[in-house]
Amino acid sequence: GQCVRYPEAVLPIQGRATRGSRSMKLDSSDSLIQMFTIDKDKTPDILVVTSGGHGKRTSSSEYKSLSGRNVKGYSVINKKALEKNGLLVGACPIYDGDSFLVLTSKGNVLRTNSTNIRETGRTTNGVRVVSLDQDNKVTRISRIAEKEIDDIEEG
Repeated sequence: GQCVRYPEAVLPIQGRATRGSRSMKLDSSDSLIQMFTIDKDKTPDILVVTSGGHGKRTSSSEYKSLSGRNVKGYSVINKKALEKNGLLVGACPIYDGDSFLVLTSKGNVLRTNSTNIRETGRTTNGVRVVSLDQDNKVTRISRIAEKEIDDIEEG
Protein backbone atom coordinates (compact mmCIF):
# COMPACT_ATOMS: atom_id res chain seq x y z
CA GLY A 1 0.00 0.00 0.00
CA GLN A 2 2.85 2.43 -0.72
CA CYS A 3 3.39 4.96 -3.51
CA VAL A 4 6.28 7.18 -4.51
CA ARG A 5 6.53 10.01 -7.04
CA TYR A 6 9.72 11.64 -8.29
CA PRO A 7 10.94 13.52 -11.37
CA GLU A 8 12.40 11.56 -14.26
CA ALA A 9 15.64 13.55 -13.93
CA VAL A 10 16.66 11.58 -10.80
CA LEU A 11 16.97 8.37 -12.87
CA PRO A 12 20.49 7.79 -14.19
CA ILE A 13 20.94 7.10 -17.89
CA GLN A 14 22.19 3.53 -18.32
CA GLY A 15 23.13 1.18 -21.09
CA ARG A 16 21.12 -1.78 -22.33
CA ALA A 17 23.19 -4.41 -20.51
CA THR A 18 22.89 -2.89 -17.01
CA ARG A 19 20.74 -4.09 -14.12
CA GLY A 20 18.74 -0.86 -13.95
CA SER A 21 17.97 1.34 -10.96
CA ARG A 22 15.91 0.77 -7.84
CA SER A 23 12.73 2.81 -8.04
CA MET A 24 11.59 2.28 -4.45
CA LYS A 25 12.40 0.11 -1.44
CA LEU A 26 10.14 -2.93 -1.10
CA ASP A 27 9.68 -5.34 1.78
CA SER A 28 10.11 -9.03 0.94
CA SER A 29 6.32 -9.52 0.87
CA ASP A 30 5.70 -6.46 -1.38
CA SER A 31 5.36 -6.34 -5.14
CA LEU A 32 5.04 -3.51 -7.64
CA ILE A 33 1.50 -3.34 -9.06
CA GLN A 34 1.58 -0.23 -11.23
CA MET A 35 3.91 2.37 -12.70
CA PHE A 36 2.97 5.33 -14.87
CA THR A 37 4.13 8.79 -15.90
CA ILE A 38 2.44 12.07 -15.10
CA ASP A 39 2.80 15.25 -17.16
CA LYS A 40 4.73 17.70 -14.96
CA ASP A 41 2.45 20.56 -16.04
CA LYS A 42 -0.74 18.78 -14.94
CA THR A 43 -1.99 17.55 -11.58
CA PRO A 44 -4.23 14.54 -12.14
CA ASP A 45 -5.85 12.55 -9.38
CA ILE A 46 -4.52 9.07 -8.65
CA LEU A 47 -7.18 6.35 -8.54
CA VAL A 48 -6.39 3.21 -6.54
CA VAL A 49 -8.64 0.14 -6.26
CA THR A 50 -8.53 -2.89 -3.96
CA SER A 51 -9.41 -6.49 -4.79
CA GLY A 52 -12.55 -6.11 -2.67
CA GLY A 53 -13.94 -3.38 -4.94
CA HIS A 54 -13.08 -0.32 -2.83
CA GLY A 55 -11.13 2.63 -4.18
CA LYS A 56 -10.36 6.28 -3.87
CA ARG A 57 -8.97 9.20 -5.79
CA THR A 58 -6.35 11.48 -4.33
CA SER A 59 -4.56 14.45 -5.85
CA SER A 60 -1.16 13.45 -7.22
CA SER A 61 0.34 16.45 -5.42
CA GLU A 62 -0.06 14.50 -2.13
CA TYR A 63 2.52 11.93 -3.30
CA LYS A 64 5.53 14.16 -4.07
CA SER A 65 8.83 12.71 -2.93
CA LEU A 66 11.25 15.17 -1.41
CA SER A 67 14.06 12.68 -0.90
CA GLY A 68 14.57 11.03 -4.30
CA ARG A 69 13.64 7.61 -5.60
CA ASN A 70 15.20 5.12 -3.18
CA VAL A 71 12.49 5.45 -0.48
CA LYS A 72 9.64 3.36 1.01
CA GLY A 73 7.00 5.77 -0.27
CA TYR A 74 3.76 7.16 1.13
CA SER A 75 0.79 5.11 2.35
CA VAL A 76 -1.83 5.01 -0.37
CA ILE A 77 -4.74 3.74 1.70
CA ASN A 78 -5.43 3.18 5.39
CA LYS A 79 -3.84 -0.13 6.56
CA LYS A 80 -7.05 -1.26 8.29
CA ALA A 81 -8.91 -0.69 5.03
CA LEU A 82 -6.43 -2.95 3.21
CA GLU A 83 -7.06 -5.74 5.72
CA LYS A 84 -10.83 -5.34 5.34
CA ASN A 85 -11.16 -4.58 1.60
CA GLY A 86 -8.30 -6.58 0.08
CA LEU A 87 -4.92 -5.71 -1.37
CA LEU A 88 -4.36 -3.00 -3.95
CA VAL A 89 -4.73 -4.33 -7.50
CA GLY A 90 -4.25 -1.20 -9.59
CA ALA A 91 -3.67 2.51 -9.83
CA CYS A 92 -3.96 5.04 -12.63
CA PRO A 93 -3.89 8.80 -13.16
CA ILE A 94 -7.34 10.23 -13.91
CA TYR A 95 -8.58 13.64 -15.00
CA ASP A 96 -12.09 15.09 -14.76
CA GLY A 97 -14.22 13.53 -17.49
CA ASP A 98 -12.23 10.28 -17.66
CA SER A 99 -13.84 6.90 -17.15
CA PHE A 100 -12.19 3.70 -16.07
CA LEU A 101 -12.73 -0.02 -16.50
CA VAL A 102 -12.80 -2.49 -13.64
CA LEU A 103 -12.01 -6.11 -14.55
CA THR A 104 -12.97 -8.95 -12.19
CA SER A 105 -11.83 -12.53 -11.65
CA LYS A 106 -15.15 -13.85 -13.06
CA GLY A 107 -14.59 -11.97 -16.32
CA ASN A 108 -16.89 -9.01 -15.66
CA VAL A 109 -15.87 -5.65 -17.15
CA LEU A 110 -17.50 -2.62 -15.59
CA ARG A 111 -17.14 0.96 -16.78
CA THR A 112 -17.65 3.90 -14.45
CA ASN A 113 -17.01 7.63 -14.55
CA SER A 114 -14.22 9.01 -12.37
CA THR A 115 -16.54 11.74 -11.06
CA ASN A 116 -18.55 9.02 -9.26
CA ILE A 117 -15.66 8.67 -6.80
CA ARG A 118 -15.10 11.61 -4.49
CA GLU A 119 -11.61 12.97 -3.92
CA THR A 120 -10.21 11.98 -0.52
CA GLY A 121 -6.99 12.25 1.44
CA ARG A 122 -4.04 9.92 1.08
CA THR A 123 -4.63 7.69 4.12
CA THR A 124 -8.43 7.38 4.09
CA ASN A 125 -10.40 4.15 3.59
CA GLY A 126 -11.96 4.97 0.23
CA VAL A 127 -15.43 4.13 -1.07
CA ARG A 128 -17.08 1.15 -2.77
CA VAL A 129 -16.28 1.37 -6.48
CA VAL A 130 -18.01 -1.84 -7.52
CA SER A 131 -20.26 -4.37 -5.78
CA LEU A 132 -18.95 -7.91 -6.07
CA ASP A 133 -20.27 -11.43 -5.45
CA GLN A 134 -18.64 -13.21 -2.52
CA ASP A 135 -16.22 -15.23 -4.69
CA ASN A 136 -15.48 -12.44 -7.20
CA LYS A 137 -12.53 -10.04 -6.92
CA VAL A 138 -11.24 -7.03 -8.84
CA THR A 139 -8.12 -8.01 -10.79
CA ARG A 140 -7.25 -4.86 -12.80
CA ILE A 141 -8.31 -1.33 -13.60
CA SER A 142 -7.68 0.72 -16.72
CA ARG A 143 -8.24 4.39 -17.54
CA ILE A 144 -10.26 5.59 -20.53
CA ALA A 145 -9.33 9.18 -21.39
CA GLU A 146 -12.12 11.70 -22.10
CA LYS A 147 -10.90 12.04 -25.73
CA GLU A 148 -11.15 8.26 -26.22
CA ILE A 149 -14.72 8.35 -24.84
CA ASP A 150 -15.67 11.05 -27.37
CA ASP A 151 -14.13 8.99 -30.21
CA ILE A 152 -16.09 5.88 -29.14
CA GLU A 153 -19.39 7.77 -28.93
CA GLU A 154 -18.86 9.39 -32.38
CA GLY A 155 -17.78 6.14 -34.07
